[in-house]
Amino acid sequence: MNIASIKRTDRNIQQFGSGEFKDFALVMNTGIDKHTVNFDTQLNIKEVVMHKIPTFQKLQMNFNLKALNKQKVQAFFNLLEKNSAVCVAKEELP
Repeated sequence: MNIASIKRTDRNIQQFGSGEFKDFALVMNTGIDKHTVNFDTQLNIKEVVMHKIPTFQKLQMNFNLKALNKQKVQAFFNLLEKNSAVCVAKEELP
Protein backbone atom coordinates (compact mmCIF):
# COMPACT_ATOMS: atom_id res chain seq x y z
CA MET A 1 0.00 0.00 0.00
CA ASN A 2 1.40 3.40 -0.97
CA ILE A 3 -0.14 6.71 0.08
CA ALA A 4 1.32 10.06 -1.01
CA SER A 5 0.16 11.94 2.11
CA ILE A 6 -1.90 11.41 5.26
CA LYS A 7 -2.94 14.56 7.15
CA ARG A 8 -4.62 15.06 10.51
CA THR A 9 -7.74 17.18 10.11
CA ASP A 10 -10.14 17.08 13.03
CA ARG A 11 -11.99 19.51 15.24
CA ASN A 12 -9.30 19.39 17.97
CA ILE A 13 -6.59 20.79 15.71
CA GLN A 14 -6.24 23.88 17.92
CA GLN A 15 -5.48 21.70 20.95
CA PHE A 16 -3.37 18.97 19.36
CA GLY A 17 -2.04 20.66 16.23
CA SER A 18 -1.72 19.24 12.78
CA GLY A 19 0.39 16.41 11.47
CA GLU A 20 1.28 14.71 8.23
CA PHE A 21 2.96 11.57 6.92
CA LYS A 22 4.43 11.97 3.43
CA ASP A 23 5.15 9.05 1.09
CA PHE A 24 3.72 6.37 3.40
CA ALA A 25 4.40 2.79 2.24
CA LEU A 26 3.32 -0.42 3.94
CA VAL A 27 4.34 -3.86 2.69
CA MET A 28 3.03 -6.95 4.45
CA ASN A 29 3.81 -10.55 3.59
CA THR A 30 1.92 -13.28 5.39
CA GLY A 31 2.45 -16.98 5.74
CA ILE A 32 -0.20 -19.32 7.05
CA ASP A 33 -0.36 -23.00 7.83
CA LYS A 34 -2.82 -25.21 9.69
CA HIS A 35 -2.25 -23.67 13.16
CA THR A 36 0.00 -20.60 12.85
CA VAL A 37 0.35 -17.29 11.00
CA ASN A 38 3.52 -15.31 10.23
CA PHE A 39 3.66 -11.59 9.38
CA ASP A 40 6.69 -9.92 7.80
CA THR A 41 5.92 -6.19 7.62
CA GLN A 42 7.84 -3.12 6.51
CA LEU A 43 6.65 0.44 7.11
CA ASN A 44 8.42 3.35 5.41
CA ILE A 45 7.54 7.03 5.76
CA LYS A 46 9.64 9.56 3.87
CA GLU A 47 8.72 12.52 6.11
CA VAL A 48 6.82 12.92 9.40
CA VAL A 49 5.53 16.37 10.39
CA MET A 50 3.96 16.69 13.85
CA HIS A 51 2.85 19.53 16.10
CA LYS A 52 5.57 20.99 18.38
CA ILE A 53 8.33 18.57 17.37
CA PRO A 54 10.96 18.83 14.64
CA THR A 55 10.17 17.18 11.31
CA PHE A 56 11.99 13.92 10.80
CA GLN A 57 12.67 11.97 7.63
CA LYS A 58 13.13 8.41 6.47
CA LEU A 59 11.27 6.56 9.21
CA GLN A 60 11.48 2.81 8.71
CA MET A 61 10.04 0.08 10.92
CA ASN A 62 10.18 -3.67 10.40
CA PHE A 63 7.89 -6.10 12.17
CA ASN A 64 8.42 -9.84 12.05
CA LEU A 65 5.79 -11.79 13.94
CA LYS A 66 6.31 -15.53 13.83
CA ALA A 67 4.16 -18.53 14.73
CA LEU A 68 1.11 -16.63 15.98
CA ASN A 69 -1.86 -18.77 16.95
CA LYS A 70 -4.18 -18.77 13.92
CA GLN A 71 -7.41 -18.79 15.98
CA LYS A 72 -6.27 -15.86 18.13
CA VAL A 73 -5.25 -13.84 15.08
CA GLN A 74 -8.67 -14.49 13.52
CA ALA A 75 -10.41 -13.45 16.75
CA PHE A 76 -8.38 -10.22 16.77
CA PHE A 77 -9.33 -9.38 13.16
CA ASN A 78 -12.97 -10.20 13.89
CA LEU A 79 -12.88 -7.72 16.78
CA LEU A 80 -11.28 -5.06 14.55
CA GLU A 81 -13.96 -5.57 11.92
CA LYS A 82 -16.75 -5.35 14.50
CA ASN A 83 -15.35 -2.14 16.00
CA SER A 84 -14.79 -0.61 12.55
CA ALA A 85 -18.48 -1.16 11.80
CA VAL A 86 -19.39 0.66 15.03
CA CYS A 87 -17.18 3.63 14.05
CA VAL A 88 -18.77 3.82 10.60
CA ALA A 89 -22.26 3.69 12.13
CA LYS A 90 -21.40 6.58 14.50
CA GLU A 91 -20.05 8.66 11.61
CA GLU A 92 -23.32 8.18 9.70
CA LEU A 93 -25.49 9.49 12.56
CA PRO A 94 -26.92 12.98 11.92
